[in-house]
Amino acid sequence: MIKLKEVAFRIQTEQILHNISYTFHPGKTYGIIGPNGAGKSTLLHILSGLNKPSAGIATMHDKHIHTIARKQLAQQLAVLQQEGLPTIGFTVKEIIAMGRFPYQNLLGIEERSSDYVEKQINVAITKMGLGSLQTKKLNELSGGERQRVAIAQLMVQDAGIILLDEPTTHLDIGYQIDLMDEIQTWKQQQSLTVIAVLHDLNIAALYCDELLVIYRGQLYAFGSPEAVLTADTIRHVYQAETMIQMHPIKNVPQVILSPK
Repeated sequence: MIKLKEVAFRIQTEQILHNISYTFHPGKTYGIIGPNGAGKSTLLHILSGLNKPSAGIATMHDKHIHTIARKQLAQQLAVLQQEGLPTIGFTVKEIIAMGRFPYQNLLGIEERSSDYVEKQINVAITKMGLGSLQTKKLNELSGGERQRVAIAQLMVQDAGIILLDEPTTHLDIGYQIDLMDEIQTWKQQQSLTVIAVLHDLNIAALYCDELLVIYRGQLYAFGSPEAVLTADTIRHVYQAETMIQMHPIKNVPQVILSPK
């Protein structure tokens, strides 16, 4: 369980986040939404321990997140950064195997058996449809393929909490749905907690149990997609006119843009 209590963050004289309190419960998918520059990624950096709050506290299992040793934290919490993986000269399988780093000692020796590790890697490769690509170098892959590699690396990290910073950015519609479906299946199979910064409100409504709206560094609204995604909220936060209709199959709100 992750808890935020009156969390604030500032850089010099600029206040980025203001007094945010929220509890993330195990087994749920949370979407963090809001306009550009609202503080979404900064909030995710605090949840990941990358940034220490300027005020307030952020805890995971009652421990201050920023005080947990990095390797210990990485065994419990895995992060997909917005910039994704660098195009370095390793093969897809080698990059996925790097997800096991938190379980290696100073000599690089893995704490689990080689059979266990190999099985974990192969399962992740299969789940993300990377079997035919595992010997390719990362710079030979498309953006969507690289994103699948990054998710596979998170899978072998074996953490119970997954943080995703705009996982569908630069992906076409087909890749977006495939990726989010895979993440949802993985979450259900492993009883994961998933916290994702998302720009697409319809994707957020389809895949998230709860949404948090960050606006001007504050927690403007939170709750179920039905409670959060209203025309009034979107008008205020995004300065956009919209119509809300329920998805005919999923019965969750979907946002329809209304041109001026």
